[in-house]
Amino acid sequence: MTVEDRLRELRAPGEGEARRKAWELAAAEHAARGRRRRRLGPVLAAAAGVVALVGALSPPGDAVADWVEDRVRAVVDDRPAPSRAAGLDELPGGGRILVLAADPRTLRDSPVPLTGSPWIVGGGVRRSLLGAVNEATWSPRGRFVAATRGSELIAVDLRGRRRWSVAAEATVRAPSWSPSGFRVAYVAGPELRV
Repeated sequence: MTVEDRLRELRAPGEGEARRKAWELAAAEHAARGRRRRRLGPVLAAAAGVVALVGALSPPGDAVADWVEDRVRAVVDDRPAPSRAAGLDELPGGGRILVLAADPRTLRDSPVPLTGSPWIVGGGVRRSLLGAVNEATWSPRGRFVAATRGSELIAVDLRGRRRWSVAAEATVRAPSWSPSGFRVAYVAGPELRV
């Protein structure tokens, strides 16, 4: 058995509880939004569970990312929303979390990378930052979010205002802030750019 196989079999401490809490939070937000966005709850729950899992297992780096990618595409839950109301703007440990929420049909059936809308959740706030994007990541001090959309890299502040954007000739992916927060590295086609 390889190291990757062993990492795929690992379960994070409290994974079940985190998934349950994420489901409750997402379902409550889902119910509050009404009929039009009826299927958003399970996706938010899956995204919150993934974020909690990544936070718990982040040291292995790429192996964790591969493991999460495998799991995210497999997690689609059609159970009815729980009856107990919970607020999506309250996290058990406080702080904020960046969630990429997508249509469950994308998670279930699509072999292409999923797209969704980045949300900031926690600290008494829940705010959608942009429309559909492929990836999103916090700046080191949590003041900005960098997101990719097709061949564009976009930086927005926490109110969703676009601060800057860069267009590339190829699809942009894997944005990563420098420790100083002044530069963003990303991959455009086969090239690594800063």
